[in-house]
Amino acid sequence: MEFNDPKLKEYIDQLVDEKLSEKTKEFSAQFDTIQNTLATLKAAPQTTEKVTMLVTSFELDKIMPAFIIANGAASFGMDVTLFFTLWGINALKDKSVYSGKTIKEKLITMMLPSTPQTTTISRLNMLGVGTEMMKMMMKENNIETLPDLIDLSVEMGAKLIACQMTMGMMGITTEEIRKDVEFGGVATYIEEASDATITLTF
Repeated sequence: MEFNDPKLKEYIDQLVDEKLSEKTKEFSAQFDTIQNTLATLKAAPQTTEKVTMLVTSFELDKIMPAFIIANGAASFGMDVTLFFTLWGINALKDKSVYSGKTIKEKLITMMLPSTPQTTTISRLNMLGVGTEMMKMMMKENNIETLPDLIDLSVEMGAKLIACQMTMGMMGITTEEIRKDVEFGGVATYIEEASDATITLTF
């Protein structure tokens, strides 16, 4: 049988057509699989990294980093939640209220800060001199004040949660807390922290 035999040529053409058809079906199936995968990914909910912070301190050099990191995380598109308990809850106050409180609650209110402006540094406070020097240095280095950082965090979408147990223990009412703050307890914090990418304590 010669190579230029019509029957041989027909056989080769048929074989090539079969192989091409087989490959075409294979590529078509792969393409369909890719399309289905892309459609599934597109329909799936987009996950966002999340930062949850437990804020227990009200000292300037401890609570400032919390808001600086919170604002930084929010600027990167991360979900940010700050849960304030114990002394940290004072960062959320915008005034002190005495009416309707017991004598003990009024005494505690007198001892607690009324606003974030009254926070002091944890060491070398020296009757307030150290804190004022720290605030002057912050201003000279264009570092925002604590109240400004708190306002900025809210503007950037951070969620601020006040611990209800701490409020009850310290006699703090919802009237004394900022209007943009949510309220919750242990279950609220655990729910927020359970799916967090990063969890920090200050």
